[in-house]
Amino acid sequence: MIRTTVTLLALVIVVAPAFAGPVSTRVGLDFASYSFETYTGDVEVSETLVPIDLLGNAGATDWNLGVDLASAEAQDWTGDGSLSGPSQLRAGLSREFVDGRLQVSADAGFALTKGPYSSDERLLLGWISRHELNLPAPLFGQGNRYGADASFLLVSTKRAAVFLGGFVEIQNAFEFRDDGLELDPSDLLGAGVGLERGWNRASARLQLFYEHPLDGRIDGADAYALGDRYRLGAEFVTPFGSGRADGSAELLSVEDGEILPGWVLESSWIRGGNRLLWAFSWEKEAPAFWGLGLGGRHHRGFSGALGHSDWLVPQVVLGRHFGNGDVRLRTEYRVGSVREGRSLQGFAGTLSWSREWIR
Repeated sequence: MIRTTVTLLALVIVVAPAFAGPVSTRVGLDFASYSFETYTGDVEVSETLVPIDLLGNAGATDWNLGVDLASAEAQDWTGDGSLSGPSQLRAGLSREFVDGRLQVSADAGFALTKGPYSSDERLLLGWISRHELNLPAPLFGQGNRYGADASFLLVSTKRAAVFLGGFVEIQNAFEFRDDGLELDPSDLLGAGVGLERGWNRASARLQLFYEHPLDGRIDGADAYALGDRYRLGAEFVTPFGSGRADGSAELLSVEDGEILPGWVLESSWIRGGNRLLWAFSWEKEAPAFWGLGLGGRHHRGFSGALGHSDWLVPQVVLGRHFGNGDVRLRTEYRVGSVREGRSLQGFAGTLSWSREWIR
């Protein structure tokens, strides 16, 4: 994996300046590790992601190309599992129309690891797919993914704007088990409205989204339906002292899903629930910058030990701008509790380097 990472990084650096127009290179290293207690035993989960990206602009069109290299490990009272290697290739396009009032985007992720997966690897997939853990990305256990979204500026004044938006996400089937069983995850449709308001150098945004998963399929037949989702989010950015302060909050409500007739499946994993995320941070703006922040995650109603959990996330950001690029390090410590007051702790870090190449 190290040799592949170095080779791809060198290729990105060499090829980037050859593109017409400004092109940016971005390379990152994301790591997250958790350990927590359940009534049946301890669980440890860790994941590492190395994203390598090219981002550019050609007239009114923005584009991006990228590859993800990943590794993940999980251990619980039943055993342990691990996976590593190239995870997916990514590509995306975004373009504005109607004098910038309409923005349309499309993206795709081509899975480089599609299974089948052994029992130990399926144990890993079960833990890294838990959305409560907020791991860097769904690196394994998926097929090709295709998405499209559009947003339209409905009303615009000097200090406020109202947006309407919608999206679709399609996931292809992949071979889940080594006996040939195929899993086709739920596709997703969504629509929403957003309000943006500005005051001098400060701005705030409020968004409401409705998301509807389509039926999931097993071996080509409809097998389950996940619950509808409702998402309410708010965020603000404002100058404060010699830096910038920002805050955000998001409330997600998920309805219970349904096992379709003729299937005998574990129903706990389609149970709905509620999630609250919040974060506040301040960052000093200078060639050498630093910042502090505090966030929180709260879950209720979902299944398992993680389905009823609370934790705080203090964070520190360090970095430096240089010429047309910057280096940034972000670290987080995560401490809290899961169901029945059992302890949870973890650490996450992101190291990134970006550089714009101007011809």
